[in-house]
Amino acid sequence: MFCSTAVIRQYKSCCLIIALAFGLATPRTSQAQAYEKELSASGKASFTIKNRTGRVSVIASDNEKDASSLKATSTGRSVEPSDITVSGNEIVVRERPYRIDLTVRVPKRSRVKVESETGMVDVIGDLEIADVITNTGTIHADVPTDALKLKFEWASSRPR
Repeated sequence: MFCSTAVIRQYKSCCLIIALAFGLATPRTSQAQAYEKELSASGKASFTIKNRTGRVSVIASDNEKDASSLKATSTGRSVEPSDITVSGNEIVVRERPYRIDLTVRVPKRSRVKVESETGMVDVIGDLEIADVITNTGTIHADVPTDALKLKFEWASSRPR
């Protein structure tokens, strides 16, 4: 069977139009809406963040006078303002069937305390103190090492 080039081009164009019409040409991704909030603390501040199952990323800015902010995302559903409680410098995420991931931007040399059960915790930048408590979550730190002091305490250990 012989097909001309013009027929093949016309067939490909027709297939592309059908794919675009039915949304088959591009993969669909979950587009849950994020929740963002400016935090009232600025300057050298102290934050407590409690998120049992979601990831927590704390990022210190390069300046001590920068404002603090919070961004919450979820691949499950949209994050509602009622899912996050901000009281002073304490941020608490309520438990849901799907996780909520937080990114908290803080001024340079801030103090943070993060409490998690299973979520990963990232601590990035020049922080005065980062106190991280987790049951099974991974802790990742990308901090200056010039005056770094570490204290690790394992309360229990079970091989996997």
